[in-house]
Amino acid sequence: METWRGRQMHSHSYRVPEPFRGEVVVVVGCGESGKDIAMEIRGVAKEVYLVAESMEAVTPGLSKVLAKHSANLHLRLEVERLCEDGRVAFKDGGGSSSSIAADTVIYCTGYSYSFPFLETGGAVAVDDNRVGPLFEHVFPPSLAPSLSFVGVPRKIFAPRFFETQARWVAQVLSGRRALPAEEEMLRSVEEFYRAREAAGVPRKYTHEIGRRDITYMDDFGEKYCDFPRVEGWKHELLVSSAGLCRSGISLVCNGKARHLVVAATQTVVPAQLVSINEHNDYKITN
Repeated sequence: METWRGRQMHSHSYRVPEPFRGEVVVVVGCGESGKDIAMEIRGVAKEVYLVAESMEAVTPGLSKVLAKHSANLHLRLEVERLCEDGRVAFKDGGGSSSSIAADTVIYCTGYSYSFPFLETGGAVAVDDNRVGPLFEHVFPPSLAPSLSFVGVPRKIFAPRFFETQARWVAQVLSGRRALPAEEEMLRSVEEFYRAREAAGVPRKYTHEIGRRDITYMDDFGEKYCDFPRVEGWKHELLVSSAGLCRSGISLVCNGKARHLVVAATQTVVPAQLVSINEHNDYKITN
């Protein structure tokens, strides 16, 4: 990597697509940042190669986007190496490989948990991006309730869930809620780890909630802080909106996805109750 003569950068340094005009760009990682950046750069770059960790990471929505923009947006699997002559070699599966001459590599490989300001005497550690042990991703058993973590879980409807976590912490600190005994919390964490391992979930994905996010969020709030469950129609709207936005990611990136929200709304709210004005703004009427 050090001898590769092109430009390398992390997604946190990305701002606008213009610097990549006319370039061949490799975007490593097809999470939300990777997809968004690839779609933005595609509009000005000569070629964009989006690298997925595996085919399991390629959603149906992403497949549609790749097919629609196949002229200059291409999918590749794992990067094998960066060559000194400026080429990027890919593993194409089945023992075969290919390479392209590239100008820039953008790494959208996620972030690592790090708490260098905390001195816990080893009570909390980060091991392969697992923060632990944390009871329900929040309380370290040996330091609870004086120390808590809000916002660790990933791939979830974050604002609402993090508010739920914060409410639980506040109720515990105020004495309105009691935590289980330290031994019980630690046993729960160990059982959770074993269940994830039995399901084949790598350690680095310990805090990814994934597709069960709304149900998990509702169950968590109901159990720990009496947070109201998402109403049925809101639940449907969230799921429908997310699905439509994934399938229309190019419109989302271009700020033209308002009709997707309207479409999602009309799947759970009668169409005659949704009004759209000349500015394409919408509202739900009574």
